[in-house]
Amino acid sequence: MQSYGAYRAAFAERSLPTAFLDREAFEANIQRTKERADGVPVRVASKSVRCRAALQRLLAEPEFEGLMCYTGNEAVDLAGEGFDDLLVAYPTVDERELRRVAKAVADGARIVLVVDSRAQVDRIGTVASEVDADVPLCIDLDLSTEHLGIYFGVQRSPIRTPEEAMAVADSIAETEGVHLSGLMGYEGLPATLSR
Repeated sequence: MQSYGAYRAAFAERSLPTAFLDREAFEANIQRTKERADGVPVRVASKSVRCRAALQRLLAEPEFEGLMCYTGNEAVDLAGEGFDDLLVAYPTVDERELRRVAKAVADGARIVLVVDSRAQVDRIGTVASEVDADVPLCIDLDLSTEHLGIYFGVQRSPIRTPEEAMAVADSIAETEGVHLSGLMGYEGLPATLSR
């Protein structure tokens, strides 16, 4: 792997900003991730790898399965480029975006939307039913904790208890145009703690 000085020298004559990939470092990261995963499938976050060729390289490894996308529009675009098993990791209620996703799912794309409220389930179900789609949904569960008055976590989802998760799961079961596909728990810790 190169040093910062080597990168700086390599791009001295180029207009900035520019994008590049250190293939040696990239391949080393692939091997390191496979070792750390120890047989557990790894879903790649597309927002961290903004290059389709690099995503294709990652997904060529059997240990890497599917992409975690930032938006529904991104997932639809990636599906159009041949990517499969796409999870939209952030809830959305934008009707145009939901319609694009629902149409792509109706056409055979494997796109799962994350939800964290009954209102989102209802909205997705309405749009999906209009285009005769059955959109898979994943419930977003907040796994943050609080100890001695200090909150550890990111407050990502309002769903924090089994009862809250079951209420959203029940709403999915009752809504046409959607079905429950999974549950995602997120426990990331912020750089600073809040009280």
